[in-house]
Amino acid sequence: MLLAMAALHASGYTYISSTLRAADLPDFLKQILPPLFLYPSALLVLLSIAVLVSLKLRTGQAAILGMVTSVAAANAVFGFVLGGPIPGFVLTSAAMVFGLAAVALLRKPT
Repeated sequence: MLLAMAALHASGYTYISSTLRAADLPDFLKQILPPLFLYPSALLVLLSIAVLVSLKLRTGQAAILGMVTSVAAANAVFGFVLGGPIPGFVLTSAAMVFGLAAVALLRKPT
């Protein structure tokens, strides 16, 4: 889910770049905003990698999933605040799934 969202977000890079080139903005903003647009995509890929790595670990899985839960939940808030209900919903769903997985791992008998 996170990788699909990252791919969809990154697919808008060329549109954003061309729109900014045509906009009446200072050159600095025209240069800096397109790379900043890729930040959420990179973050989602890194979160996905963290989850995949946690699957291979014997210990620390709950901690990694807890971190991913926190980052996904914070970004869901950003999504809703910035007017993106679909990204907000997807990130909220991901945070819930990873949070429930972390709780299940913590409650798992050793």
